[in-house]
Amino acid sequence: MKQQSAEWLNWRKGGIGASEAPIITGDSPWLTPLQLWEQKLGLSQPRPKNPVMLRGLMLEPLAREAYEAYTGNIMEPHCRIHPGHDFMLASLDGISLEGDLILEIKCPGAGDHQAALAGRIPQKYQAQIQHQLSVTGAQACHYWSFDGRDGVLVEVTPDGSYIRDLIEVEQEFWQQVVNREPPQPGGHDRHLRSDEAWQASAQAWQAAREALDQARALEAEARARLEALAEPGITVGGGVRLAKIYRKGSVDYSRIPALAGVDLDAYRKPGNLVCSISLSGSGQNS
Repeated sequence: MKQQSAEWLNWRKGGIGASEAPIITGDSPWLTPLQLWEQKLGLSQPRPKNPVMLRGLMLEPLAREAYEAYTGNIMEPHCRIHPGHDFMLASLDGISLEGDLILEIKCPGAGDHQAALAGRIPQKYQAQIQHQLSVTGAQACHYWSFDGRDGVLVEVTPDGSYIRDLIEVEQEFWQQVVNREPPQPGGHDRHLRSDEAWQASAQAWQAAREALDQARALEAEARARLEALAEPGITVGGGVRLAKIYRKGSVDYSRIPALAGVDLDAYRKPGNLVCSISLSGSGQNS
């Protein structure tokens, strides 16, 4: 099965892929469990690939070549299903002929690449790798961080305790998909409201916002007419005070070779006409 193909995308809908494991554990910065649940049920569409994801796909063949040159290992992409939990899927960047070693390629930003240089796996990828190790039964995963020119290898081995907990939370999530029972919303999730109190308040806010926009448009038109009618100076009438005063331009200090003894007016930018309007009894400008 070719990864990224229509067949592969349809296959992924029938279970939990390795890259989706960090979403379920709450370690993904991109999606929440509720958003993933909606996508699995077709209630929302996956987001289009962003430039970072497209860069990773473009660099993956180069990264694999660099990895194979660095290690001498020949790794073939492959898709696997967990032998005991058929909802757990893995689309591998590579697996050895013996099946004891898997490869996970990342072409990350500078921060994640620096973490690999320090021998660390970013938290957002840990569930993905342990998921892959669980599905394949491999003895190790080579995490290969590639910056476009150079790669760094971090070896990860199975964590039995972590994998047991991971399988438990993935089982719970998959049952929620099967039963069409949504996970609890998190802080970054949309909370859909259709109750009467919310609907009434939402409609009142929209009506007020529309009235405010209309009032602002009317105020701008009236202001423009007053400014056009007023002479330079201060004009008072009809409960309105309009000040139309010529203001000197600000000083362009970057043009001054030295401040001492310099006539600053010679360095001023062109002036402009400024208008201010306020209620004549308030003394406050607007």
